[in-house]
Amino acid sequence: MQLLEIDSVNFSYGINRILSDIYLKVSQGEVVGFLGLNGCGKSTLLKVLFGVLKGESHSVRINGVHYPQVFKSGLVKFLPQEGMFPKYLTPKKAIELYESDAAELDKLEELQQHQDYKFGELSSGMAKYIETLIVLHSPCSFLLMDEPFSFIAPVYTEKLIPMIKSISKKKGILLTDHQYKSILEVSDRLYLMREQSLYPVTGKQDLQDMGYINLEL
Repeated sequence: MQLLEIDSVNFSYGINRILSDIYLKVSQGEVVGFLGLNGCGKSTLLKVLFGVLKGESHSVRINGVHYPQVFKSGLVKFLPQEGMFPKYLTPKKAIELYESDAAELDKLEELQQHQDYKFGELSSGMAKYIETLIVLHSPCSFLLMDEPFSFIAPVYTEKLIPMIKSISKKKGILLTDHQYKSILEVSDRLYLMREQSLYPVTGKQDLQDMGYINLEL
């Protein structure tokens, strides 16, 4: 079983410390979710892990092997919060360039209907959904996903959750989103990011006790 680890993560923007001595691991065959308020460093952690941001100190390892920039390994793929494909590109071409499983994607209605459109011609929600599908079906051992459920229609969230669970049988998946109910539903393990660190949580009551949600509202 493959294992992705990151530890000793420290990151600051100027004089503002965002992440302090964070350790996190994701195993092949599980979904690990983490939540947190806006600006707490969720996206920053994913980018440091992927290697597009450099922390003051951090170590990323796959099966014990250190990777200064894990994206160069080809073992990890990243779905950023912002759009990842140029507006002039079509989903069909993106699937080819990303070497995603075209046979599986061809079975999905949304790809059948929109594969020849340019991303710039799609609604923002549909573009995000299709990008997520392409990343999910890409060849890798681990997936990092930043807000896969945000800005898409609820019907597509309902489709993504079982798909992520199914794909996680072969890949380790780390994801974050503000749609905390979806994160709770899809995750095998869950953390809350607060005060520059990650804290394990088991459900809604922990999230309320730690000030993330108010169950009385």
